[in-house]
Amino acid sequence: LPDWQGRQLHLVLARVLDTASRYLDSVLGQYRSGMRDDLAYRIARRDMHNADAALSTALSNMLREPGHVRRNLDAGFHFLALSNTLLGHLSALGAHRDQVDSYAGDPLALAAGERVRKALQQLATALTARQPVSEEDNDADRAVAAELEQIEEAMPPKLQLIRTQMALVLRLLPKVRAAANQAVATLT
Repeated sequence: LPDWQGRQLHLVLARVLDTASRYLDSVLGQYRSGMRDDLAYRIARRDMHNADAALSTALSNMLREPGHVRRNLDAGFHFLALSNTLLGHLSALGAHRDQVDSYAGDPLALAAGERVRKALQQLATALTARQPVSEEDNDADRAVAAELEQIEEAMPPKLQLIRTQMALVLRLLPKVRAAANQAVATLT
């Protein structure tokens, strides 16, 4: 029997978000404890890049499938653009990871990191189960992003970078939720 990529796309999307969550967790951990280019960090980074590449490959393979099994191709390409943007933001955080004492002392930045990590995991879980995701957190994500963007002049530059990137990711989450819901809707 054929192995239609279109029927498995939700699992590929879920893997992207799961690996993004683990990569973010690894990066933020190093802001608390200091930069370590250890195996766990490199595996998390590699897994995120590989999951993003696997999504691109799956979409490319779907282009050769019959129309009735690739109904979610547009949703997949939209999700790919968003996952590339997410990867860019996480990579920016990863490129500048170093121990930042002010990060551990900034409850808003800590809460934002945890909020994003949990949201990515919830999205991955919902996609795996082919379930729509609630978009009720979208307004709260935007509100936290707006708070993060209130940067004081005396704030250390590394903390400014962390807050800016986390705000960008939080502003991206509503679009990722919508794309995930679009992909799930085409599966039924």
